[in-house]
Amino acid sequence: MSIITPVKNGAETIERCMESVFRQGNRDIEYLIMDGASTDGTQGIVQKAMSKSPISMHIALYSEPDESAGEAWNKGLMKSSGQILGAINSDDWYEDRAIEKVVEFFEGNPQADFVFGACNLWKKGRLVGRIGEKDADLALIMRGKAEVATPSAFYRRKVLEAVGLFDTSYKIGSDWDWWLRVANQFRVYRLPDVLANHNPSSVWTDKEAARFMALVQLKHSGSLISVWTALWILRTLRLSWLIPILRWIYLRGGS
Repeated sequence: MSIITPVKNGAETIERCMESVFRQGNRDIEYLIMDGASTDGTQGIVQKAMSKSPISMHIALYSEPDESAGEAWNKGLMKSSGQILGAINSDDWYEDRAIEKVVEFFEGNPQADFVFGACNLWKKGRLVGRIGEKDADLALIMRGKAEVATPSAFYRRKVLEAVGLFDTSYKIGSDWDWWLRVANQFRVYRLPDVLANHNPSSVWTDKEAARFMALVQLKHSGSLISVWTALWILRTLRLSWLIPILRWIYLRGGS
């Protein structure tokens, strides 16, 4: 298995992330840390923490400038050699035995190529929610009725070979676009367990988020916007007064 951690100026959280990978037991894990030329001491923290890694783990640090987490993921994926792949950001961390549960799932379900589990959401040290507790497919993800969290998703190499790398033309949200590409070609399986923890640190503005949703909608559905996406965008941009109009259009058959 290969695990990739993209990081840029993550000195405050990278050690916690790394230690959660180290606690995954005596597994044959390739762990690749893709640093985007950090300037806050991240590299030194990573190098010091690497000495704590299990003997069975192959761990490597690469550091060079990149434009986004998606670009760092792509670099890590191209360097990886594992047959099962996963990625976890520097401010996220795994639950104990998460990797063990994923490996057991793939060993027991040879027909499965992609699986995700639940993911806790934290804010300022407080648990504020959980996502990934519902089954997902392309339609559900498109409608916002199901969510796949990056640190809780794992897949066989054949998925990467079929779908390709992350689309770095999206400065934000390239992972969501990738899940949609996966769900368009593969069945998406779900584990009932909480596999990871996510500490949201979004730098999206409302306009960036709305524009991204519309662009991805156009790419994957062939239409500029669906009712579900429109409702989300309108709430985000504080234009909720238009929602009753869209509901009326939908009830008359619009979509």
